[in-house]
Amino acid sequence: MNKQINKQFRKYTKTISTRTMAISLELATYMWKEINERKSVKILDLGNGFSSFVFRYYQKNNAPDNCRVISVDTSKDWLVKSTKFLSDNKLSTDEIYTFDEFKILPKEKYDFILYDLGNMITRGENLPYVLSLADVKSPVIVDDVHKLIYSEIVEVVADNFNKSLNYLKDETLDDFGRYASVIV
Repeated sequence: MNKQINKQFRKYTKTISTRTMAISLELATYMWKEINERKSVKILDLGNGFSSFVFRYYQKNNAPDNCRVISVDTSKDWLVKSTKFLSDNKLSTDEIYTFDEFKILPKEKYDFILYDLGNMITRGENLPYVLSLADVKSPVIVDDVHKLIYSEIVEVVADNFNKSLNYLKDETLDDFGRYASVIV
């Protein structure tokens, strides 16, 4: 595990958010490993928060020079809090949008996507749109699939897109019982 991510997670969950609201440290660690192994250059962070720190820390310290991170959230207030945390850590605050602003930008393809945006209704309704933004072999990490109804929606949408769905319970299970999946 990256020591800086662990340290900043503890700071983030004491000063910005709670551990139950932020992505888990286990998911942050999993994504850190994945983006470094993949050498991701175009990352879509749907659900601005600690994930934004992870992706932008990678962008600053480990990523190829042409790496872009686009962070999106449904809440302007949350974007302000997260942007301040990024700024305080001397990380990029470029390309941060509300979901409404993001949806009117020209459509692009991404090589790594985290989908942790808004509430479960928002997530279920917008998952097909999110999958349409992934490059052919790009992973879409879908958080909070421990919620049965949401998990069933994720399974149906992945199947409709002829994508594989793999649960990441072993890799991302936290002490609250939350875990993610990956659609590829």
